[in-house]
Amino acid sequence: KARRATILIKSSESPSRMELTCNHCAKLKNTSIICRASDLVFCLKDKAIHLALRRNKSLETLIARENPKEKNRRWCPMKYFCRVCNGPVANGMLFGPNKEELVTFDSEDVTLDGTPTKSWRTIHEQSAIPTQTNKEIFEVSLEAIVERPKERTNFYNTDELKNLRPWQLINNHIPRDYQLESAIPLLLGKNLLVTIPTGFGKTLIAILSTMALKQRNPKKKCVLIVDRVTLVLQHRDSFVQYCGMPISDNNNDTNDHQSLNIVPIYGEISNQTLESQIHNGNYDILICTAQILENYLEDGVMDLEDLYLLIADEAHNTRRDHPYRRIFNRYAAIADPQFRPLILALTASPTSGSSSSDIERNLRDLEENLKCELYLPECLIRNSKKPKIDWIRISQVESSQTQLEAAILDVLYSLNQTFQNWPKFRKDELKTRRYLGQLRRQPESKTILDAIKIFGCLDLNEVQGPEITCQQLRIFLEGRKDSHLAPLKKIVDEILQVPTGKYSQKTENLLQSLKSPDVKQAIIFAKRKFTVSELSKILGSKFPRKVGRIVGHSGDGMTAEEQEDAVAKFRNSETKYLVATSVIEEGFDIPNCNFVLCYDGVRSLKAFVQSRGRARSQDSTIQVFTTNLERDFQLENQEREVEIIFEKRKKRHDVEPLKILENWMELLKDHVPTYTKSMMLEFRGQVDEISEMIDGMSGIVREGTLIDVDGHVTVQVRVQSLTNIPDLLKKLTEMRSNVWILSRDLNSESRTLICDLRLGNFSDRKFFSHGTVGRFSCCIDVSTRMMIFSQSRIEMHVAFETIQSWIVIDSVTVGYPQVYIPVRQPPHFYYRKESSVERFVPKDFSSFGNCHTLRLDFPGKTLQDLGRFAVLSQFSIQVYHGMVPSQSFGAIFEEISSDFRDEVDYLLRCLTSQFPAFLSGCSRKDLKLDEKTPEERIDFLKFLLSGNFQTFKEAEKMWRPLPSFQLEDVNDDKYAWIRRAIITPTRCIFLEPIRMLSNRCLRRFGSSIFLKVQFRDENMQLLRDWSDSMKNRMGLIMNSGIPESGILEFPKLRILGCSPGQLRDQSCWFVDCSSRDLREEIYLTMGQDLFQLESLPGIVSRFGMCLSSTEPTVQVEKMQEIPDVKSKDEKYTFTDGIGRISGPLFRKICEKIGKDPNFISAVQIRFRGMKGVVSVLSPEEDVQDCVIYWRNSMHKFESDYSVIDVVSVAGPNALYFNREIINILRSRGVPDMVFLKLQEDHLKLLKKPFTCVKEAVKAFAPFRPDFPGISDDDILIDSLSKGILYAKYRYELQLLRNKANIYVPMGRLLMGVVDETGTLQQGQVYIQYTPLPDEENYPPRVVEGPIVVGKNPCLHPGDIRRLTAVDNPKLSHHKNCIVFPAQGSRPHPDECSGSDLDGDRYWVSWHQDLIPTADYDPMEHIPKKKIDASSRSDVILWIRTGRSSHHRDEQQPARNHRQFSPGSI
Repeated sequence: KARRATILIKSSESPSRMELTCNHCAKLKNTSIICRASDLVFCLKDKAIHLALRRNKSLETLIARENPKEKNRRWCPMKYFCRVCNGPVANGMLFGPNKEELVTFDSEDVTLDGTPTKSWRTIHEQSAIPTQTNKEIFEVSLEAIVERPKERTNFYNTDELKNLRPWQLINNHIPRDYQLESAIPLLLGKNLLVTIPTGFGKTLIAILSTMALKQRNPKKKCVLIVDRVTLVLQHRDSFVQYCGMPISDNNNDTNDHQSLNIVPIYGEISNQTLESQIHNGNYDILICTAQILENYLEDGVMDLEDLYLLIADEAHNTRRDHPYRRIFNRYAAIADPQFRPLILALTASPTSGSSSSDIERNLRDLEENLKCELYLPECLIRNSKKPKIDWIRISQVESSQTQLEAAILDVLYSLNQTFQNWPKFRKDELKTRRYLGQLRRQPESKTILDAIKIFGCLDLNEVQGPEITCQQLRIFLEGRKDSHLAPLKKIVDEILQVPTGKYSQKTENLLQSLKSPDVKQAIIFAKRKFTVSELSKILGSKFPRKVGRIVGHSGDGMTAEEQEDAVAKFRNSETKYLVATSVIEEGFDIPNCNFVLCYDGVRSLKAFVQSRGRARSQDSTIQVFTTNLERDFQLENQEREVEIIFEKRKKRHDVEPLKILENWMELLKDHVPTYTKSMMLEFRGQVDEISEMIDGMSGIVREGTLIDVDGHVTVQVRVQSLTNIPDLLKKLTEMRSNVWILSRDLNSESRTLICDLRLGNFSDRKFFSHGTVGRFSCCIDVSTRMMIFSQSRIEMHVAFETIQSWIVIDSVTVGYPQVYIPVRQPPHFYYRKESSVERFVPKDFSSFGNCHTLRLDFPGKTLQDLGRFAVLSQFSIQVYHGMVPSQSFGAIFEEISSDFRDEVDYLLRCLTSQFPAFLSGCSRKDLKLDEKTPEERIDFLKFLLSGNFQTFKEAEKMWRPLPSFQLEDVNDDKYAWIRRAIITPTRCIFLEPIRMLSNRCLRRFGSSIFLKVQFRDENMQLLRDWSDSMKNRMGLIMNSGIPESGILEFPKLRILGCSPGQLRDQSCWFVDCSSRDLREEIYLTMGQDLFQLESLPGIVSRFGMCLSSTEPTVQVEKMQEIPDVKSKDEKYTFTDGIGRISGPLFRKICEKIGKDPNFISAVQIRFRGMKGVVSVLSPEEDVQDCVIYWRNSMHKFESDYSVIDVVSVAGPNALYFNREIINILRSRGVPDMVFLKLQEDHLKLLKKPFTCVKEAVKAFAPFRPDFPGISDDDILIDSLSKGILYAKYRYELQLLRNKANIYVPMGRLLMGVVDETGTLQQGQVYIQYTPLPDEENYPPRVVEGPIVVGKNPCLHPGDIRRLTAVDNPKLSHHKNCIVFPAQGSRPHPDECSGSDLDGDRYWVSWHQDLIPTADYDPMEHIPKKKIDASSRSDVILWIRTGRSSHHRDEQQPARNHRQFSPGSI
C-alpha cells in the first residue's frame, strides 16, 4: 500500500503564522512547508467541512497528476503530491455550478500544533481560518447565472379535466382505470402520496401526470428524483418510450410528434454537455438521484420554484436525514404556495410498525415529511394476486457448519479477552459488522490480522459451507503453533475427515430451488457484497453464462454502467439468475422474473414488500430463508394491518375524481388502441447476418440484444398483433429457414374448438405423419391442468406435465392453424357412462404407442381463435409460431425381420420402440448396417441406444467402432444376458439385454429364447386402473399370445409363467415359439403333475421354483429320504422344508460357490423337484459318500434335474431393525431411549470411514474390484473413492430416514435350521456366530441367555418371540444359523409370522435392553384355501383375473399377510 502523507497544522498566536506541512517529510526528519494558513479557507458543503486552498491560488510546493483511479475522476480528476517527498497531500475536487476545482486536504491526516485530530470540525471551531459557504466561494460564477422570472404553478379545474384526453399525450397508450384515477387529484392541484402494489404501473402515473401538467406549465420543468442510480436509467427508458427523447451530446434530431427533452443525471456521469444543459435550463424533465437535486439547489443551479411537478419515487425513504427529507423541507420553506410545484410521491410500502397505532403514526409522519396526502385508487383491487410465499426454515441443529461456527467464535472470544482498552463483546456479538469495524480501527498487529482473517471465515462458512471454509482455514493454520489457534485447528482436521457436502445448508436449499423447471428467471437477494460474490461463483459453476450480479458503488463495487449492463442482460434473458444486494430491491422491473429468493431473510416489512415486487410474472414465487418463523410471520400480519388502515383511508376520498374517471372511461369505449406484442425470434446462423436482416425489415422493431448460444441466435422484437404473424413468418422464411417465434402474449379466452387429430413424430423440426385418428372437440382445462379431447362419449386426456416444454403453431403452411404437441407418453382414454367414467384401450392403440406428437388441425379457424393455447406458457410450456414441413413415416418398422433370436433385429426393435421420433423418416438402408461387420452392427446399435445425441446424422458422426464386441461372450452357468420388454396399454418397449443371474430354465434352454415382460402404465408405474377393457387388453396377450395382440412385432412369443414375486411386480416370462412350441417341454421340467395340482397358488409357486435365480453347483445321484418330525397332534411339522447333507458333498458345494465351509453349515437349494434348506451332518454322524437327505415337506414335484442349484447360504449377516420391528418392540415394553441410543451409535459408525483409513478400506472393499488402481492410503484422498464413500453414506442416511434402518451390533440375521439331535427343549435355541466381513477376526462365539427372535415382516405383537439361547456341544458344528428345537406344542418358526425352515431368515438379538418385558401370544395362521384348476387356461386366467373358471361366481380367498391375491394382472 502506498503510504499516505499526513498534513500537520502548526498553530501559533495568529493564522498568518500557521503552517501546513507534510507529515511524510517530518517522519524523514525533514521540514516541508506546503503553505501558510492565510492561503486556506474552510468550505461548507452538504453539511460537511472541507479545508481547501483559496480559489485562484497556486502553489509551487505541489505537483499535480491525474487521478490514477479512473472511476473517481468524475468528482476528483487531479491528485496533488509533495514536491520534496513525492507523497500524496491533496485532492483536486470539483465544486460549484460549473464544476470548478478546489484543492482540498484530507482531515483524517491533519494535526494542529502536534495534536492529532480525525475531524476538520474540531479545527474549524478552534481555528481563526475563515469559513465560507459554497455560494460565497463561487460568487463570481453564480453572478453569471441568468435570473429567470418566477411563474405560478398551474393545474386544471374540473371542467377542463373532463375534456382532457390524457392518453393522447402518451403515444395513445391506454392507461388502466386506477392509473387514470390516481392522476386526477394531482391534476386538480393536490399533492399526492400514491400507494399501489409493485408491478401495477406507478411509473405510468408519473408520466401521465407529467405530460398533462406540462400543457398548463410550458415554461416550467419537471424533476423526478430516485434514491439509487439504477432507477435513473430505468425511468429514463420509460419516459422516452411514452413521451419523449433523451438528450445526447449532439441532439439535433426531430420527431414527428411533440417530444420532451429528458435528461438523466447521476453521480458518476461525466457528460459535460448534459451538465451544461441543466445549468442553462435547456431541458423539460430531469431524472436524477435526490443528492444531485440537493446539490443543484445548494449551488443555485435551479430552484424549486422553477418546477411545476416534483416526483419522488420510492418515497417511503423520506425519513431522518435522507436527501428526500431535506429537499421537502426546502419545499416547505417556499413562502408563496402558488409558486410551489405539485408533488407526486410514489411507493408500494409507505409504512410499517409493530401495531396499528405505530403504523398510523408512521404514516402520518410520512405524509407530513412529504407534504402530501395518502391516496389509494378506489377501483384498484387491493387483494390482487400476490406471489406465492414460501418461508424456508434453516435448521439450527448440530452440524459440521454449526460446529465450525462455534469454534471460530470461541477463538475470536479468546482473542477478544487479550485486547487492551477494548469494549467487551458477548460471544453472539462477535458475528456482527460492529465487531469487524472495531477490529479494522485498531493499529495493525499479528493478533488483529488473525482476528480479521478468522472473522472472514464466518461469512465463508455461511455460504460455501464447512468443507471449503476448513480448506481455507487449513492453509491459514498451516505451521501456526499459537495456543489460541489450537482448538480451531483440531476442529478443522475433524471436519475435513467427515463428509459435509459441498455447500452450506442455505446454499444447498438455494440450488435445489433453482433446479425447479418452473423457474423462468430468478433474483437472489443477499445482504453483503461478499455473499453476492460467493453465490455468483457457485451458481456460475452450476449454470455457466447464465448468472449475473449487482452490488452497490462503494468500495470495490460496480459503476452505474456496469449495473445497467447487468440489468440489461437480465432483462433480455441473456442471464437467467441475478444475485444482488438491496441495491435493486426497489423499482427494479423485469416482467419475466417469476422467482425471488431472500438468501439472508428480510429485514423489515418494506424490504419484504419490495423484494416480493421484483417477481412480476404470473404464478410467481418468493422464498425467504429464515431462522425465526414467528418473527417473519409477523411481517405478514403487519401487512394485513396496513391494508386495513388503507381501506379506512379510502372512505375519506372525494367523489369528484371518480366522476371524472367515469367520463374518461366512457370516452375510451370507442377508442381502439394499437397494441403491440413482444415476441422472441429464434434463428440458426451468424449474429451479424441476422441482426442486419431484422433491422432491415419494416413493421418490426428490435428490442432485446442478440444472443448467440450454441449456434442459436435469439432476439426480442415487437410486432403488431397476432394477425401479422403469418405474414411475418412468410417473409422471414423466405430470407432464412428454420425460423420460430416464441410468443409472450397471453390470451385466457376459454373456448372449445373442433379439430382433426393426427398422429406422428417430430424430429429435427419436421413432422412425420403416421395417420389420422378423427375429429374431436378440444378444451384446455387449467383447473385440472389437462387438455381434453372429446368425441361422443369418448375422452382423451393429455396432462400438461406429459407435454414437452414447447408446442408449435403453424398458421402458414396449409392456410389454417395446425398445432403440434409433442408428448412424453401416450394419452389416457376414457369412456363416459351415465354414472361413471371408465378407462379403456383404443383399437388402434399401437399408433398412439409409436407416435409421440399430436397434430391438431383447425380448418376454417384463424390464429386469434387459438389464443387459449398461450395459457400453456403459464405452466412452463413455451408456445412457438413457425412453419413445420411434413413428410411420411419411415419404413424402418416394416423392414425389421421377426426373428426374435437375431441380435441385430432385436436391438433394432429396442431402438425403434424407445426412440420412434429419432428414426422417423429413416429406413434400414440409412443405418448402413450392411457396410459393417457383425460386431460393429451390435456396437453401433448399442451406441444409438445410449441416446446422447439429437439426430441420426449427429450420431453417425460421433460413433467410432470398438475393437470387438459380442453379446454372448460373458455368458456362463451363473449369469445370462436377459432380454426385456415393458408393455403399457398402448406400447411395447423393448429394452437392451442386461446381465442377470440365470435360472434352471435359462441354463437348460438358452437365454436367447426368453423375454422378461413387465406390465406398466404409460408413466412406467404399476398399473392400477384395471377396467374391463384393460383386463381384456392384457389378457389377450396372456391368453392368446403375442400375434393376436398386435403390439409385439415378434409373432411367436408366448407367455410361459411367473413366480409369486414377479406376480406382485406385474411381470412374467415369455418364450419364443417360432420354430416349435417349447412350452410343453419347459413345463415338463417343472413336473408332469404341474397342471394336476389342486392349488393355483401352488402352480405359480412351482413356476417360481424353476424361474428363480440360482447358482448351479454339483450333480448328485445319491439321495435318501428321512421322515419329518411332527407335533404330537400332527398339526405342525418341526422340520418343514429342511433336510440334511453329508460333509463331503457340502464341501464340494462350498468350493463351487466360493464359500468357506468353516463359516457356514446350511444352504438353501433347488434340487430335482425339491426346495428348502439342507444342513450339514455333525462330525459324529458324517459319512464318506456324497449324499443328500430329503424330507417329504421339501418335495414339490417329480423331476430328473440332478444338479443342486444354490439360492443362498447361511453366512454371517448384520442385523438392521426397521420401523415395523421398532413399533412392535415399543408396544411390548422396550423404552424409546434404547432405539435412540442405537441410532446415535449407528450414525457414529457411518462416519468412521471418513476419520479412519482402516474403516475406509473396509467400507470401500465392495467397490475394490471395479477400482483396483486406488491404493488403501489414497481412499480418503482420491476424489473418486471419496465420492463413492460419500454416496454410500448418503444412501445409508436415506435408509435410516425412510425405513428407520438401524444397525444392531448385538444381533444377527440368521437362517433357521432344526435340532436333529433332539436335545433342545421348547423355548431354547442354539446360536453360534462368526465375525462379519468387515469385522476383525475372532473365534466363533456362542450366545447364551435371553434373546428376542422374529421374522420380517412383523405385523403382529406375537410375531416376536422371547426365547433362551443355550450352549450345546452336540450342535457346535452349526455356525451362523439359529437352531430351533424339534419338540414342543408348536414350532417356534411357525410362531414367528407363520414361517418355516425352507430358507427363511430370522433376526436375532441378545441385546438385553431389547428383550420385551411383556408377553404376547403368537398369532394362529389360517392355512391357504385351495383353488381347483384343470388346465393351463385356468392358470393363465387366474394370473390375469385372480380366479379359476370353476370359481367365477365365488369371492376370492381372503388375504392375509402371507398370501398375495394376484388380482392385479
